Amino acid sequence: MLTPEAKQLLSKTIRDLRARLLLDLHSAAESRYQLSLPADKAALAEEPRKKRERLEAWLDERVRTAHPKTAKDREAACARLLLDAVKEASAPLLNRLAFDEALRAGGENRVGGKAKAAAARQRSANSACLTVASG
Repeated sequence: MLTPEAKQLLSKTIRDLRARLLLDLHSAAESRYQLSLPADKAALAEEPRKKRERLEAWLDERVRTAHPKTAKDREAACARLLLDAVKEASAPLLNRLAFDEALRAGGENRVGGKAKAAAARQRSANSACLTVASG
């Protein structure tokens, strides 16, 4: 059982990780797909170009359903929807990190053998994901 202080610390840690992960994923998407440039000006290889096209098609479809009245409204909707896509993409990793942290905080030593080794591998993979996401 977690103490109230441990629960509070875990909650703060998860919120901080979430904010960092969202920022890093958004920056990575911006950099990888050169989203600040028009599509025809972005010097992308074939695979990133196709992924950018799919992302833009997805965003366009959702922006149309928002019925923006002006170009400024359209840009705001597109930025908001891109952030929503980043949040959606980050959710599985955040859930894994929260679960892993809860296991460690709750006394992972109750887990033994292969399960303990699997938990250690998952922690290592989570750390690698954060390292890649942060730069």
